[in-house]
Amino acid sequence: MSYEPTRFVKIAWTSPPRCLAGFAAEPVKESLPVERVLDEQAFFHLRCPCGSAALRILGYPNHLVAGYLLCPISAQCSMCDKVIPLFDAQEHGYDGEFGYPGYSVRGGGEPRSFECPHCSGVTFEAYPTFSYQMYEPDITPQEWAHIQDFFDWFVLTVRCDHCGILSDAADYECA
Repeated sequence: MSYEPTRFVKIAWTSPPRCLAGFAAEPVKESLPVERVLDEQAFFHLRCPCGSAALRILGYPNHLVAGYLLCPISAQCSMCDKVIPLFDAQEHGYDGEFGYPGYSVRGGGEPRSFECPHCSGVTFEAYPTFSYQMYEPDITPQEWAHIQDFFDWFVLTVRCDHCGILSDAADYECA
């Protein structure tokens, strides 16, 4: 299957969603080796501003879907220890931009490190994916000004630094 990114994806690659502002975010212009890839998906690879791509993913246990984290999600650099906010469904994505209360579940208390489901490793390369399944005539001029922030789905795919296997750490519908 060929990957032919849409106009919205290309805009996001040029101006990444604001939730990535704390990272050095590099567009991934070939699809990741995951099960299902849509032309509406924008892939990124994250690095800490210090240059390290080895990140601990922090979030909250999801008792409804084992192995996935609840937001707010952040990443902690394994080199400089900086903690960088990554995603919160109440603030990011289509519903977050409009301030809708949404139906996404959030975690609370102390965040925990995501562990690789294959080897229990705790450092990863992070590949957030944003989906833009939109109908252009419905987009207002105010939305066009920062259309990259109006994604309708967020998935955080990670590659374990220990075993090299890709896993999903979080998956959120945002619209």
